[in-house]
Amino acid sequence: MLNASSHHLASLPAEHVRFIEGIITRHGPELHEHGAMTRWFDRTAEYVREGRIARAAVAEFWREVTHACFPDTMQGHVVRKPHGYAGDFEIIDRIYLNHVSEDENVRRWDEYFHAQHAPRAVRNRKSYLHDWLHRKLAQTEKRPLRLLNIGSGPARDVREWCEQHEGPQPVHFDCVDMDAKAIAHGQALCAAWPEAVRFTQANSLRFTTEHRYDLVWSAGLFDYLSDGLFVRLLKRLMRLLDADGELVIGNFGTENPTRFLMETWIEWVLLHRSEQELARLAEISGLDGRSVHVDSEVEGVNLFLHARL
Repeated sequence: MLNASSHHLASLPAEHVRFIEGIITRHGPELHEHGAMTRWFDRTAEYVREGRIARAAVAEFWREVTHACFPDTMQGHVVRKPHGYAGDFEIIDRIYLNHVSEDENVRRWDEYFHAQHAPRAVRNRKSYLHDWLHRKLAQTEKRPLRLLNIGSGPARDVREWCEQHEGPQPVHFDCVDMDAKAIAHGQALCAAWPEAVRFTQANSLRFTTEHRYDLVWSAGLFDYLSDGLFVRLLKRLMRLLDADGELVIGNFGTENPTRFLMETWIEWVLLHRSEQELARLAEISGLDGRSVHVDSEVEGVNLFLHARL
């Protein structure tokens, strides 16, 4: 398989090809090889930029290797796209859970996947949401707060919040996602809190409700929206806020060290935006700059646009 696939890399230095073939033969990088593995990906990115190899050839090589050697890993799931799209609820849930295969022949690939900046930033979204909710609860006597969760995915963050709070839930969640399987998954995870967590299958751009919310949260949906759709949905969501409500939108920032690996090797493409770009889109949406600020999780990879009326 390696000899058959490595023709995609034939234009690269022999030692560069030998390195990746050795890693694949040994069933993935060991912990002490993570740095060398990342440097290999970075050097390949330079070869692409220099025109020594086509990006498509790199992607095809990795697709063949993944299907042949480790299809049931984290990156194998993203390459296969069993739900029809990258970033599906199942892979996000596995990232949240730091899922690693029990198969010793592939677990190193999962461990390397989880060690990257982007998965760490995704996991940080849970704590970012929880910290935000704790601050809001400390600032108000209102109970429960009502939160709209747009593009709720697996709802693992909601479940873990509810698990941490016994008795009457201080926050009620309305979760919206267009994927029926994501809705079913979230409903199963949150079945113990039917009064506090509700799910609606809907396209977020068409979702309507008579409710108004103290908090509107969207962790990862906006990563996939063009600027036009970003503005359109932002305007719709702002209209769903209570007078003193707050909206928080997650979006991967342009300083994402895992970007080349995601886009080329596992074909997971996001619309990365800088802090300035997020502020500009908020301004285009008609928001007063004094009511807007941009924050990030601790990795500095996933940014969060905060907005008030």
